[in-house]
Amino acid sequence: MNIIKFIFFTTTLFSAIPQTVLAQEIDEVDTTSILEKVDAIRSPSENFVFTVKVDSQTSTLKNESEFEVLVHNRTKSLVLYRQPIKQRGRALLLDGPNMWIYIPGTNRPVRISPQQQLTGAVSNADVARVVFSLDYRVERIEKQRIDDLPAFKLELRARQSNIPYQYVQLWITQKDLHPLKADFFSLSQKLIRTIHYEGYKNILGQQRPTTLKISDAINPSVKATLTYSNFKIQDTPPEYYQPSYLERLAN
Repeated sequence: MNIIKFIFFTTTLFSAIPQTVLAQEIDEVDTTSILEKVDAIRSPSENFVFTVKVDSQTSTLKNESEFEVLVHNRTKSLVLYRQPIKQRGRALLLDGPNMWIYIPGTNRPVRISPQQQLTGAVSNADVARVVFSLDYRVERIEKQRIDDLPAFKLELRARQSNIPYQYVQLWITQKDLHPLKADFFSLSQKLIRTIHYEGYKNILGQQRPTTLKISDAINPSVKATLTYSNFKIQDTPPEYYQPSYLERLAN
């Protein structure tokens, strides 16, 4: 159950970047700034809320779910189940690398892994959080073309061992740093899933992706589409982001 992060960045800034930037040259490029700008495209503020509809499918099943997501200080996310009705009242909390779920009728929230499946091809982390600039460092940059667009391919390595995906390949447009595609890998660098960022619309003054298409590399029949809407800049009380508070929010 996991979640979501504009800019005008002059092309002249990148004219000095060679076709491939090697590891020892990374310091010459402000890679942290690049990732921060990518995050700013995906997330309109440090504190905001949105709705995400998840359409997932396997070889035998199709499911529709809907969640309300509240983000606090970029690093904390609260996911409230809205659909289907039978799951309403459940709540998911992500605080940094830690995650809990509350299910009505249970005594207390249960600690879970961000890598656990939320529904179909969607993991908890997919809905609740991927903050590239906080979770990853850039190891390599390469100029490529994707979907006939000039792009940068960034190879990212997790800063900590508890990040759900330890290695990521991210493609962004050269012109405005729009994320286009990301491949997520395991610790052994086995491809786990691919996400395509689509449906760019003007939201809160910037062009942002409103559709994420997820495909499972291990089981190709497992797919999902996440559709985002109802973005609002909104502060929420800090106490919402405590496991002990989840039962009151769910009700």
